[in-house]
Amino acid sequence: NSHGFLKSLVIIMDDAREKMLELDWDPIIGEQGEVEKMIVTVRDVTKLKILEAKAQAHRQDFKIIADILAIERSKFVDFLNSTENFLSECRQLIEENTEKDQDIIANLFRYMHTIKGNARTYKFDQISERVHKVEGSFDKLRKNDDLEWDQAQLLRELGTVETLVAKCAYIFDVELGLERTNLYKLRVDQKRLAEWRREVASLDIETMP
Repeated sequence: NSHGFLKSLVIIMDDAREKMLELDWDPIIGEQGEVEKMIVTVRDVTKLKILEAKAQAHRQDFKIIADILAIERSKFVDFLNSTENFLSECRQLIEENTEKDQDIIANLFRYMHTIKGNARTYKFDQISERVHKVEGSFDKLRKNDDLEWDQAQLLRELGTVETLVAKCAYIFDVELGLERTNLYKLRVDQKRLAEWRREVASLDIETMP
């Protein structure tokens, strides 16, 4: 029955701190070959888990920095600006609709598919992978009539992409100090945004992979 033993747990302390514990179970076998007692070893791995999380976050940041520096600055700015606008369109569509509408879902799918395609073009793997998951949710929603429109869940899923894109923007603007704001004012205008929207609207979602 060892597979059923508790291996880890999180304890919430009185001051709201979380303590992460790992447990090892070792049987003491008697002369007749039966388990007489169990020794349970409890290890506080809170600091270790925090360090592991920080190390993973640093690895992700370094990957983002490497991806950004691998392409021309203006191209990344165009990608970032178009992505932010498509995400804004998606959020608005979800927030303004409380019932399932196939036209709305089709637009959501197109926007996410376009973001994924752009991310793959510049080899932004972290973004394309996360967008692919959200795109998959929209795809299931448009193909399965039994799936209901869950506004809160859709916003949560969209938020995972928004958070990652915002992180990329912060690294570009602040940590790398590449001054996207100035380029944004020079390169992005309403006419260009309208062109992006028309291009996305013209895509045939039925043939998209």
